[in-house]
Amino acid sequence: MAVINGLETTFNIVYSEYDKWRPTYVKKLYDDIFAAKEINQLSNVLEIGIGTGQATLPILEKGCSLTYKDKEKENLHVAMQKIYAKYMPGSSIGAEFSEKAAKNQADISKKYGFVDVDYKLYRRTRTFNAKEYISLLGTYSDHIAIKKQTRLRFFNEIQSVIEDYGNSITLYDTIDLQLARKS
Repeated sequence: MAVINGLETTFNIVYSEYDKWRPTYVKKLYDDIFAAKEINQLSNVLEIGIGTGQATLPILEKGCSLTYKDKEKENLHVAMQKIYAKYMPGSSIGAEFSEKAAKNQADISKKYGFVDVDYKLYRRTRTFNAKEYISLLGTYSDHIAIKKQTRLRFFNEIQSVIEDYGNSITLYDTIDLQLARKS
């Protein structure tokens, strides 16, 4: 509950300006967090009020599993899930590529005679306005494969819902790298 009634939703009005103008967190803040509590691939972290995700990346870089609670982001996510269910039934948005999935994928190469198999995961965040996000979606093969008229309606609905929730969406990317050598 906000101290001033209605204050909890005012952030969404200036969401896209927040990262641009607000100061970032200093390295010492993260050093203190990590000194107080070790965070690694086995950790489950809960972030309350994730906002633009500005503070999230250094935590994700530790390889942990992160769950966030943010009323507006949850509402945006629910609204987008409904649109995806309508246009791309059976698809899932926001599924995280896990440490276990990366290991399993890398281990497949062993079946074909590869050795020194290893994998690495890299994490980053990216923030888009609604139009930029639609441009990104337009590069995904499964989205391109949707019939043009249906795809345009789908993209218009996604764009509208992002605009309704502050015209900003943050993606939390996990990039995987598999390394192996043929024996």
